[in-house]
Amino acid sequence: MDLNLSKEIVSALSEQFAEGFIKTVVNEVRTRRHRIFFDSFIEMIGKSNKQNSISQILNEISSSSELKEFFYERYREVSLSKTNDIGPLLIAILTARIFMSGRKYANSNEEKLFIAAETLTHKELVDAFNYFKNFIDNEEIYENGEKAQSAHFEVITVDIENSDRAGRGTELPENLADHLGSWSTKLHNIGLIKQTKRQFINSGFTSYKDDSSKVNARLTIDLTLQIEVVELFCEIFEISRQHEQSES
Repeated sequence: MDLNLSKEIVSALSEQFAEGFIKTVVNEVRTRRHRIFFDSFIEMIGKSNKQNSISQILNEISSSSELKEFFYERYREVSLSKTNDIGPLLIAILTARIFMSGRKYANSNEEKLFIAAETLTHKELVDAFNYFKNFIDNEEIYENGEKAQSAHFEVITVDIENSDRAGRGTELPENLADHLGSWSTKLHNIGLIKQTKRQFINSGFTSYKDDSSKVNARLTIDLTLQIEVVELFCEIFEISRQHEQSES
């Protein structure tokens, strides 16, 4: 078979393949995501709004420039979501919650959750939920954090003995993602969780003949979770799981 195709043939074949790919794969994925989003949104508001009909609610959205802009942003997030199902579903549930509360805008934490639903993969979203769920199930940590509306606890502790690296400004050899998964780095970058580093250096040190000195140090990564974010994330995720089970 002759693989030395002319540029014209390559261009024609490429255009033909791209056209077919867009018609089948891209449109199929896009349609599925948007159906999940709109179907789930309408289902959620239908369950909670007994006074108004669905058509009245949709007319209210269509007649408000603020709501139309709000829904367009959610539509964009669904289109760009890393997942075909759980991301659009989480966006739909959170959108319905905001709308049913009578608001036309998301607060800062809700905006961050929208970004998380758009940018995290299916596995990352599931891993984040499992971690947050374990946190809530830990009564001691959760109850203490609930009073202050945030929980601050150690995630990683690394001991470095006789090291010339254990000085001011030393970076931890590990990072959050190595221990918790890539979801933690993404949520940290979004601003949903906070990561801080602390260093404790022992008062004693060891001197060597070359006039160098080595110290012992304990390096720690702390993780701070906002209770509001954890509870909202878990509540939305639980609803999405129930929705998926009812659909299957």
